[in-house]
Amino acid sequence: MPRNVAQSIKLYEKDAVGSTLIAVIDPARLGALEHGTQLPGGFGVARLSVSSTEGEFWEWRQNRLLSRLVIEETGRTVWEGRVENIALGGFWQVEIGAVGYWSNLEDATVNASYTDGADTGGSIVIDLLGRMHADTRQLSSSTARIETGPTIVQNYDEDWSVWRILTDTGRGVISFGDDDGARMDAAVWEGRELRYTRRSPTAVEWRAFVRPQNGGGVVRMSAPIDWADAANAVAVTYETDGEIFRTPPTVDAASVSRHIRRMRHVPNIGESTQATAIRRRDAELLSRRALRPRAQSLLIDRVWDANGIEWPLCRVRAGEIVRVPDFAPSAAVLDDAAPDALRAFFIEETRCDHAAGTLEIGTAG
Repeated sequence: MPRNVAQSIKLYEKDAVGSTLIAVIDPARLGALEHGTQLPGGFGVARLSVSSTEGEFWEWRQNRLLSRLVIEETGRTVWEGRVENIALGGFWQVEIGAVGYWSNLEDATVNASYTDGADTGGSIVIDLLGRMHADTRQLSSSTARIETGPTIVQNYDEDWSVWRILTDTGRGVISFGDDDGARMDAAVWEGRELRYTRRSPTAVEWRAFVRPQNGGGVVRMSAPIDWADAANAVAVTYETDGEIFRTPPTVDAASVSRHIRRMRHVPNIGESTQATAIRRRDAELLSRRALRPRAQSLLIDRVWDANGIEWPLCRVRAGEIVRVPDFAPSAAVLDDAAPDALRAFFIEETRCDHAAGTLEIGTAG
């Protein structure tokens, strides 16, 4: 069996507190299996194609929608979510689409207001979970993994889904990061607990190599760089009580000296305050001041841990670090300790294709 192929695929009842196993899918019956991870989100989308009898197809069609799907490899959960779409492929081939449990937050629509400046990102997440009806979610009600985050001043005067409030790029809870400027990530992993935590390099690191003599692993690697992505002077437009304002610009002198001055005006971010606009401004400068790849994709077919032990590709997930040590120049030229989008990457998205034996990774520096 290829090392990236999951060893068991289990289906459980949809009840959030139940643990009844209703089916185990034999990997030999799979025509296709893909699953991914993402931030924000956690476990992303999974797709399966399963050969079946006519009766089994109708069992999927009539009784298994929203059932809990768990993909395991040597006893470890590598993907977990709920079945959200079922289709008939060939006769009789069941095409199954599933999404991680963060999608439960799309089911709940709320009208909320956080305009007094006293609500932190963490308290908003807890409040939103409390507003959801118990019948709406298959999520755990635990708030153990929800951090404080920044003070948020937003008025959600329309009916929005809980997930949109958490992730809207202009007005969402995670938009501006914590009080130190680091991004806050919302994700649901094993245990179905919603995590709202500071983004930071993880202790989990992976290795893949460009050169065959080092073991290989990297099938495709882009290294884009584009002047249009750079900015070393940034200001943000914001709106308070119907009036339009713009923050004073912040400038990175070292970047200006190395290149030339490039100004970026971030468009109106909605109802806000100068404090939240400044957090957005500083985060923009931090991500754009260095002329380097901002994001790219890697396609790999082998992966090792920091100790040189090879692992199944399906073990890699968003929120971890992948390094390509033999690609870029020495540490005298680049910082080897931090993600630099050249040989050290923070993983924002993965897609594991078990049939092809490859893992596609979307990254950020």
